[in-house]
Amino acid sequence: MIATGVFAADVGLTSGETTTFYYHCLAVVGVGVFCFLGSLLLYKITDMLVPLRVSSEEEEQGLDVSQHGEALFDSET
Repeated sequence: MIATGVFAADVGLTSGETTTFYYHCLAVVGVGVFCFLGSLLLYKITDMLVPLRVSSEEEEQGLDVSQHGEALFDSET
């Protein structure tokens, strides 16, 4: 998108026109903000439906045991 603003025929930055380049830079920032906020919204909705963080007890116990019911090493040895 930035390259289009630089190399556009007759209105690009290489032709001495800065307006198209500035609009394209503004569009890149706008798309970045939109993607960030959209991703954050989807993350929050998903976290409300299915918690993405385990409890501290499950974390201390280990996720293999708490989530899968399996242990890599036998704790008795």
